[in-house]
Amino acid sequence: MNWTNIWSGPVALLLLVVLGWLVVRRRGYRKRDIAVFVVILAVLVGAWFWFKPPATSTPLDDVLGRGQPVLLEVQSPFCLGCIAMRPTVDRIEQQWAGRLRVLRVNYPGAEAQHLAERYRLRMVPSFILFDATGREHWRATGQVDESIFHARIAELLPAL
Repeated sequence: MNWTNIWSGPVALLLLVVLGWLVVRRRGYRKRDIAVFVVILAVLVGAWFWFKPPATSTPLDDVLGRGQPVLLEVQSPFCLGCIAMRPTVDRIEQQWAGRLRVLRVNYPGAEAQHLAERYRLRMVPSFILFDATGREHWRATGQVDESIFHARIAELLPAL
């Protein structure tokens, strides 16, 4: 179970700085106290970067190029546009079941951060349609009409 997220390090650092400032202010500005505080701060920042897991693998890497097209949706549980698009994406997933893989990734999160950097995503919801070989075929941002999804998917998967 992962109890940290992308904000854990900065929040802990901010709390440490505030706590250190309060201690130094209460006791007076002694050089020794300030030096100890700076050393502890440097060790904690270094430890956070040392133990921070690298975001190199994503669920998208596991399904891309496996002979089946993939629709990637980067969404946020707090985004009204994402909530509005959920039924549309659910219908697409059901209608193209077995022929199209739909992958939803929540933002913020380590996986979504990595994907946002890799594919230069700036807004949610963002959709990227990959062909069976893993190449990007189409992308869209915001609310997209269901007929557009079907047209783009049909280009990759002609009706039988």
